[in-house]
Amino acid sequence: MRVLVVADDAEVRATLAGHLDRAGHEVCGASEPAGATERVRSTRPEALVVASSGATSAMRLLLGRLRDAAEAPLPALLLLDAASLWLRAPLPADLAPAVGIAARDADAPRIATALAGVLASAPHVTSTALGGVTFERTRRRLIAGDASGASTEVGLTPSEAAVLGLLVAAPGAFVAAGDIAHALWGTPLADRYARGAIRTHVHTLRGKLDAAGFLGGVESKTGVGYRLIVEGAR
Repeated sequence: MRVLVVADDAEVRATLAGHLDRAGHEVCGASEPAGATERVRSTRPEALVVASSGATSAMRLLLGRLRDAAEAPLPALLLLDAASLWLRAPLPADLAPAVGIAARDADAPRIATALAGVLASAPHVTSTALGGVTFERTRRRLIAGDASGASTEVGLTPSEAAVLGLLVAAPGAFVAAGDIAHALWGTPLADRYARGAIRTHVHTLRGKLDAAGFLGGVESKTGVGYRLIVEGAR
């Protein structure tokens, strides 16, 4: 995933770029807010990570300008001051697709998980090629072709597509069960029944990935979560 980092401070930009690189994303640029619009036009990112010490109203205006330059509702991860009201309530609807986290909590795993969540909900990210198959999110299907030009199509349930969307958006990183629960049901993981439902969705998803000829698998780790393994990926 091509990500543009926008932040006031050069040291913050470098730190965020390092976190994203370690999470498997391609950092296509890092810019201060004043030059970010031109960087969007020149690098054509697929997502934004924005950190600003200014007021939330200024961040809203900045995000609007960046999306206007991209001519698309780029998914955005917003790193917010700990006192921001946006951390205590859902983000305003006009910012979607976006998620906000406290800047002081922005280590590599937290950024990877938060960015995965917002990418999974982004309507314009419609298809991804990986492991010999194409995942079409909006049509909820996997497609694989062979040398003869014939193709295999495997349909996914809405829940399976949501889980795969989260895993695809976090290349090489584990996605916590709580984040999967939030994507599926809009609530944090609450009990063993929810965990059992997630295990079932992952089990059926594995079977469909195998049926489509996916070169890889879904790894699970107790107490950590799930991640997508693609053969040959770094």
